[in-house]
Amino acid sequence: MEYDKTFYHWFGTVAPEWRFLEKGQTLDFLNVARKSCLVVPLDGDQCAALLALRSDVSSIEIPLFLFNSLLMIRLVGRKIRDAEWGGLLAAHQYLQGTALWS
Repeated sequence: MEYDKTFYHWFGTVAPEWRFLEKGQTLDFLNVARKSCLVVPLDGDQCAALLALRSDVSSIEIPLFLFNSLLMIRLVGRKIRDAEWGGLLAAHQYLQGTALWS
């Protein structure tokens, strides 16, 4: 699978934005217009990994089932509000640095 083409087709970018709310157990992916376009359910371990992100930028790697494939995904992000986390997503091999967002 060519992740960059698939991500671009779905999100309009190869590094889409993601959001996670503490009260939910889903990862919400946003397109370039910052509108939700894909919601992925998470298991307890995946939720715990996201809840462990602090307010400084860091990254985690988690397996996600996306586009009919199990992918190792790197989420670069931080805690942005009391019960909300966010950042950028990329297939493991594409995103090794940090990213800034509002």
